[in-house]
Parts: sequence; structure tokens; C-alpha cells
Amino acid sequence: MTAAASIQTDLKVTPLTNLTSAELIQRALERGEGVLDKNGALVVETGKRTGRSPNDRFIVKEPSSENEIDWGKVNKPFDADKFLSLIHI
Repeated sequence: MTAAASIQTDLKVTPLTNLTSAELIQRALERGEGVLDKNGALVVETGKRTGRSPNDRFIVKEPSSENEIDWGKVNKPFDADKFLSLIHI
């Protein structure tokens, strides 16, 4: 889970990486983003926009997988250097 980006230039954002499922669920509960079902599943309301956004999907194109992916309109390649710059904000 990562913090939402902001246009405020003085805002410091610390991305959270490699959290376990339990940690992600706990954070969602603490932030009031969902509730636990009686079977223990996290339940959230997504609002009006619940569909996938295939036009907003990008896959990092790198040597170990670039020949395994059907590149095209849905599977858009994303440059590895650009991806690394995003996760090191």
C-alpha cells in the first residue's frame, strides 16, 4: 500500500513496500477503509467506479519477461528506469 500522491510540494510521502496481507488489512481497518466479514475477509465499498481500467495498466518491460508478454493495447510496456524513479520518490 502506498500513500496517495499530492500536488503539494512540501508533502513528504513514504511508500510502504512488501507488507503482508495481514498488515495491509490492518492498515485498511485503521483508516476506516473497510470492515471484516464474519469469515475474516476484508470488505470495502468502491463507490461508483468499480470496473477495471485497462487503459491505465502498465507492465515494466525487462529482459526476464519481455518475450513472455503479449504486448499491445492492454499490456502496455513501461520503461524500467521510469518505474524505478517512481518507487524511489
